[in-house]
Amino acid sequence: MALKKNMEVSDWIELFLRRKWFIIFSFLIITFGAFAYCVVAPEYYTSSTTILIIPQKIPEDYVKSTVTYQIEARLNTLKQQILSRTR
Repeated sequence: MALKKNMEVSDWIELFLRRKWFIIFSFLIITFGAFAYCVVAPEYYTSSTTILIIPQKIPEDYVKSTVTYQIEARLNTLKQQILSRTR
């Protein structure tokens, strides 16, 4: 049965009933293939970031810095927070 311009619901049902095993097996093969790919494919995800550190431009005689940690200590704290399991 060729597709017509104005197919009715009964025509679609008849088409499905004649091709039901083809449709069912196609669906099952595609589903099985997707499942097998998900199981076999390696979990691969890489993330990276760049942190820009800009030193204070105003002399400390005018404005006292509120940050008392060194840059390295702050970066280590950030690294621990980012790499923790809760994140």
